[in-house]
Amino acid sequence: MKRRGQIRESLEGLWKHRSGLVGSLLLIGYLLLAIFGPLIAPQDPYAQDLSLSLRPGFWSHEYVPPYFLGTDLHGRDILSRILYGARVTIGMGIVSVLVSTCLGLILGILGGYHGGLIDQCLMLINDVMMSFPTILLAIIFIAVFGPGLDKALIAVAFVFTPRIVRVARSATLGIRELDYILAARAAGVSTVMIQIRHIFPNLLAPVMVQATFSMSQAITTIAGLGFLGLGAQPPSPEWGAMLSDALRYLLSRIWWYPFFPGLMITGIVLGFNMTGDGLRDALDPKLRRIRQ
Repeated sequence: MKRRGQIRESLEGLWKHRSGLVGSLLLIGYLLLAIFGPLIAPQDPYAQDLSLSLRPGFWSHEYVPPYFLGTDLHGRDILSRILYGARVTIGMGIVSVLVSTCLGLILGILGGYHGGLIDQCLMLINDVMMSFPTILLAIIFIAVFGPGLDKALIAVAFVFTPRIVRVARSATLGIRELDYILAARAAGVSTVMIQIRHIFPNLLAPVMVQATFSMSQAITTIAGLGFLGLGAQPPSPEWGAMLSDALRYLLSRIWWYPFFPGLMITGIVLGFNMTGDGLRDALDPKLRRIRQ
C-alpha cells in the first residue's frame, strides 16, 4: 500500500509539472502514431511512382492528393513513410533501453552490494566504455558485427548500459548500509532476496529517470546510425535513413523532404527530455518540497 501511495504521489507530481505534462502528452501522441500509424497511412510506404518525384504537399498548388506531406525522390509518400517509420525508430529506442536498463540494474546491484574485485572490474569496464562518445562506440560495435537494424539495436543497448550501471551502483552503495538491510542480513535473509525485495524497489525511481533521458539519446543514436547507413537499410522507412536520403535537398526549395523526418526526431527527443525532467522532480522528495 505504501508503494502504491508513492506511485500515486509521483504521478500527481508529474501531472502538476508543466513541462513533464507536456512531454508526457507528446510521448502519448508519438506512441499512438507508432501503434496505429500503419493503419491510417494513406499509401504503401514502399510504393514508388517516379512521375510524382519530389512533389510538394498540401501547402502548394502542385499538391497531388493523397500525398499530404509531399513525396520523396522515388515518388513515395512521405507521410506514410513517417507513420511506418515511427514503429521502427521508437520501437528500437524502447527495446534497446529496456535491455540496457535490465542489464544495468543487474550489474549495478551486483557491483554496489558486493563491492571488492567484482565492483572494481565492473567500474573499470564501465569507465572505459563511458570514455567513448556514444555514437562512436555504437559505430565501432557495428563495424565489428556489421550493419542492420538488429545490430543497431544491440549496439545501442550495449552502449547505454554503463549509464544505468553507474546510477544503480551509486544508489545500491547507500542502500546496503541502511538499518533494515543490516537487520535482514542479521535475520539470515539470503543475499538474492535482499537484492530483489529490498534493494531493487528502491532503485526504480533514479533508474526510471535515467532510462527516460537515455531513451531520447538512444533514439538520436539510432537515427544517427540510420543516417550514416549503419542502421536501417534502404528502403526501410526509418527516420534517420529518410533524413540521410534527403540531405542533399536540405538547402534547396525541396525543404519538405528533410524537414518532416527531422521534425519527428526532434519532437520525440524533446518529449522524452521534458518527461524526464518531470519524473526527476516528481520522484525526488527534496525537489517536491522545494516546489511546494
